[in-house]
Amino acid sequence: MRAAWLTVAALPFLVTVAYAEAPPCALTRGETHAVARVLDGETLALDDGRRVRLIGALAPRAGDVGAAAGSWPPENEARAALAALAEGQSVTLWHDTVQSDRYGHVLAHVTIGKDWLQGALVSRGHARVYGRPGVDACTEALVRLERSAREEGLGLWENAAYRARVASRGDWARAVGSYQVVSGTVHRVSRGSGEIFVSLGARRGRAYPLAAVVPPNRAHVTGGAAPRTLVGRRVLVRGWIEQRRGPVIVVDSRGQLELLGE
Repeated sequence: MRAAWLTVAALPFLVTVAYAEAPPCALTRGETHAVARVLDGETLALDDGRRVRLIGALAPRAGDVGAAAGSWPPENEARAALAALAEGQSVTLWHDTVQSDRYGHVLAHVTIGKDWLQGALVSRGHARVYGRPGVDACTEALVRLERSAREEGLGLWENAAYRARVASRGDWARAVGSYQVVSGTVHRVSRGSGEIFVSLGARRGRAYPLAAVVPPNRAHVTGGAAPRTLVGRRVLVRGWIEQRRGPVIVVDSRGQLELLGE
């Protein structure tokens, strides 16, 4: 057993997600600091006063279901899990191309020794994976961990609010602005203004189906398959629902679109 500070609660996370020194993706090593406290399921306060967002791992929040702050069990469980892992520990920050957000938060992947916090949280079902525009680092590695947690129904995946939704059954107009994981069969692939539209269903009257929209020059993010070959295949798409002519999820990083059953 590697470190004396491991607790029984923390053990299941760290045993299953150990890496050589860095997360298994292309990142730049940053500074090492102590964690003064855990603010929520994806935010750390460091000893120098800065706040770090654990990019790539989206923790549950009460606002996901309209619950009162502090009353939503998945949110509280995610914060407790992160606190058990990180509070009072020395952590190393790892950066991709963007190192801060507009609120002044540091954006980083975070390790404690050989252990990757994002991987630990995702693998135990305390966070969903998300990609950021034009940034491919780590999303695919996290998606592989999430897939196992999802299939086993761990953590938030046993909660109806977070289970993968079927594209043909969703009321996507009401879901605009929310983060969703959606499965469906590709009905059509088309192009417009350089973008690729992957429709998960057929148009019904004036109602457009949910579509994955791939920006220009990002065709490589479509699950390792050429876009034109996706018709008739089952996919899983993740991201925030936007409204254009119809509801869409912009797929702009590797891992946001998975091929199912392959």
